[in-house]
Order: sequence, then structure tokens, then C-alpha cells
Amino acid sequence: MKKIFTLFTVIIASLQLMATAEVTAPVAYDATGVNLQGFTAHWSECPGATSYTLRVQPAPLKGLIFHESFSKCTAEGTTDIGDNMANYCDTTDNSGGWWAWSTYEAPGGIRLDQDAMCGSPNIYIYQFVRKFTLKFKAKPYIDYYTCDLNVTLYANTKSFEISGPEQEYTFEIERSQGNGYSDLYTQFSFQNNAAPVVITDVKIYIGDINEPQNAPSTREQYSWDGYTTFVEGITDTTYTINPNLGKGYWIYDVKAVYPDEQESDWSNTIQVTNEPSWPVFLEDDDNPAVPVPGDVNGDGEVTSADITALYNFILSGDDSRIVNGDQDGDGDVTTHDVTVVYNVMLGVI
Repeated sequence: MKKIFTLFTVIIASLQLMATAEVTAPVAYDATGVNLQGFTAHWSECPGATSYTLRVQPAPLKGLIFHESFSKCTAEGTTDIGDNMANYCDTTDNSGGWWAWSTYEAPGGIRLDQDAMCGSPNIYIYQFVRKFTLKFKAKPYIDYYTCDLNVTLYANTKSFEISGPEQEYTFEIERSQGNGYSDLYTQFSFQNNAAPVVITDVKIYIGDINEPQNAPSTREQYSWDGYTTFVEGITDTTYTINPNLGKGYWIYDVKAVYPDEQESDWSNTIQVTNEPSWPVFLEDDDNPAVPVPGDVNGDGEVTSADITALYNFILSGDDSRIVNGDQDGDGDVTTHDVTVVYNVMLGVI
């Protein structure tokens, strides 16, 4: 009898062991049904899993979003160009571009004299991005001078000592959590009686530019948990996310939940591009294009089609051809944005 009981126990234990599912992670597949309200996520089935947990969050972003090379500056100027910076700079924004005073043309750059101040165009940034890096090249106007230059990036100011031959300087900031879109800009100014300085190149990046281009995503560096959506208890291998996500870059992954509260690792990550309306570039984009002011429909040109797209939205709410409708940066799409596009077409801005 004892032998029979022992055999029965072994059989039961073996059956329980066989019934214990292997904990494996699902494989996430491309989303379908992508629209302004959301999308449908898909993944593979995991035998033995009792449910799945889906995680959706803003995509990590990294890349160059602004570059001014001052290629139009070729001569030694004697007239303050502060009221006419558009003729000397490559980049503009919807409200006119660079601004300055006590600023002069110099070969390959702009010269800031004593008490000078200049600022870049506003750059409309994705609300979830929080790391920014400014890289600028500068040199003293007079070789043997040392210049104290104050640099502001998104309301953060740092003082740089500019000396010697032309060098590249770096300013990194991490933005606190914000709501909605934001304007990013950089500003250069002097202490009183500072020696003149020449600025020859300005670049602004988002994300951690020190990571290798194809490094694994480190989402915590780019987005906040407050914007991450977790959906638990899913019993199917598909789920439609529709919390009115709006336009943007999103990623999702999924994990399987097994009996006894066992959980798999997170699956591979799937990226969803949901009609982006802001000039940012994805993590693996080595050569991002410079956004075109006035380009409402995202075709790379400024034409009457952009005007039509705006009017269709204003009159009927049709945003099917709107990629960057908020041309004046006030947070709304109105007839003033139409005026901005007209001015771009006419060459006024």
C-alpha cells in the first residue's frame, strides 16, 4: 500500500510539473488601425499564460533638431544686423527667426560686441522630451582676449569662458515635467564690458547624444511614468488603445502573466508613429531633415495645398492633411496660422 501511495504521489507531482507552464515572453507585432484616437496592439500567444499586461508610452527620441551654420556670413561687417538677422542666418521660425542687438557680421559667423544679446528661433518640442544638448562653436574676436559668454538654453543659463582658437562648447540640460508643447530656444549674452566673441555654429539635440546611435532604448531618460499607460488583465492577444493619444511617437510592449503571479519579461518594443505634428526625429535617424516653416501638410514644400489643409481643418475639423498646423506656436490652429503660411509663401518670413 505504501508503494502504491508513493507511486501515486510521484505521478501527481509529475503531472503538476508538466502542468506548470514555461514562463516565456510574448512577441509584439506591428500595430494596426493607427489613428488620432489610438491604435490596436498585437502579440503572440504564450501557452499557459492567464493574462497579459500591455504598456504604452511616448517613444524615446534622439537627434539633431536645430542647426545654424551662419553660412550667409562671409564678410567683416560694421553695421549692427540685429534688425535684419534673417539675411545672415539659415534658420527661421514662424515668428521671424533670430533676433539680436549689438551684433555684426563676421566671416563664417556673427560677432557679438559689448552688451550684445542674440537669440535663436523658437523650436516647438515634443512634450515628453526632457534632455537637451546645445553645442556651439565660438572664438574671441581678438585672438589673445578671453570672453565671458552667458548662454541660455530653455531658461537655464550657464557662463562660458571663450578663449584660444575656435572651439566647440557643450551645454546640457534636463527639463522638468511639463504639459503640452513647449518652445525651446537658446540665447547668447555678455557681461558688461565683455570682449567681443564670434559664434560660428549652433546645434541643438534632443535625447542623450552620448549614447551610440543604435544603443538600446533607455526610455526613462526621455519620458515620465505619469504618461505611461498600463493595461492589465488582457485575455486576448490584441488590444485597442484609444485614450485620444493624439499625434505623436509612441511605443508599446507586453508581458505575459502566469499562475502563481509569475510574469515574463517585457516583449520586444513596437514603435507607432501617429501623424507627428512637431519637428523631432526618431532615435535611429542619422540625418534628420530641417523642418520647413509653413509646411502644414508635411510634403516638404510650402504651397497653396498647405493653405487648403488649414482651411479644411478650420471650417470642418478635417485634420487628415494637417501635420504641423500650429504655425504661429500659440497652441491653436486659426486663421492667423493661414496668414503665417501666406507670409512664408511671399517671402516675408
